[in-house]
Amino acid sequence: MRYSMKGIFKSPDPFKEKYRQMILRKKEEILHALKMRLEERINIDAELRSSQESDLGDLGDLNLTNSLNISFVDRYTAILKELDNALERVEEEIYGFCDQCGKKIDDRRLEVAPFALYCVACQRKIEEKNRKRLRR
Repeated sequence: MRYSMKGIFKSPDPFKEKYRQMILRKKEEILHALKMRLEERINIDAELRSSQESDLGDLGDLNLTNSLNISFVDRYTAILKELDNALERVEEEIYGFCDQCGKKIDDRRLEVAPFALYCVACQRKIEEKNRKRLRR
């Protein structure tokens, strides 16, 4: 059950800019890491492809690396979308409240995971429920 907070709870205005800046910093970190990773891969791929001595092992490594890079890009893209959603919640003044129970999410959690939708207690319950489902 998703707890609807629209219009019920509102983040205090003084914190709105603090949260917005925190999320934007995290987005900047993610984008920088993604850019660095992609630039690194482009350089390595160019070296391997241009090398006259590339063998099947090198090309296999290149394919594996490309697969890992796709996974990396997919994960970072998902995080960026979560951060965009967090920015929307800031603008709607519902950021920082648990989607499950409606309680305030601890600031320390938001600093580590600014895209968090759930308080620690609800996140644990969700994870436990998912673990039980996987065991079946």
